[in-house]
Amino acid sequence: MVTTTIVTDEKSLKSCSDSIKNIVKKEGMCSVAFSSQGMKCEDFVLRGLPQNSLFHIWVREGAEFTFKKEPTDIELESMKRYIKQKCYTETKQKFLIHKLLNPENNQSKIDFTSTTKWLKGEMTFVLDWMQRFFGEQGLVLEAKGEFVELTESQNK
Repeated sequence: MVTTTIVTDEKSLKSCSDSIKNIVKKEGMCSVAFSSQGMKCEDFVLRGLPQNSLFHIWVREGAEFTFKKEPTDIELESMKRYIKQKCYTETKQKFLIHKLLNPENNQSKIDFTSTTKWLKGEMTFVLDWMQRFFGEQGLVLEAKGEFVELTESQNK
């Protein structure tokens, strides 16, 4: 559900925050856009947002399947890292990793990128990979929305 809220004071800020908390509690995530210029949510859609939502739905389904129970927040975060690690080790796709630098000692390490940095094609690649990976384990991840449209357009 798309909602536009104007926040002008502490009371409306608390109301907005409470609404977001309720959505996160119910749905597991909430996408938020804001501006000091005024806008409608329909006017500001982050690129690949439906794909990102589908990714998180599939992470939850994969975690439920793997852990055989409703996953905790730690298990969901662990599943996201596990998916990125397995996908990278199987495919060697460079967009999945980046280098981090410790400012205290200048030591670097390789870590996994955030899905918010992925392009539509990169997210489509990972979603395709997830369907195959979990399908081989016996879990069918249902293709939905923008992911189906992008996959169909690539196959034309």
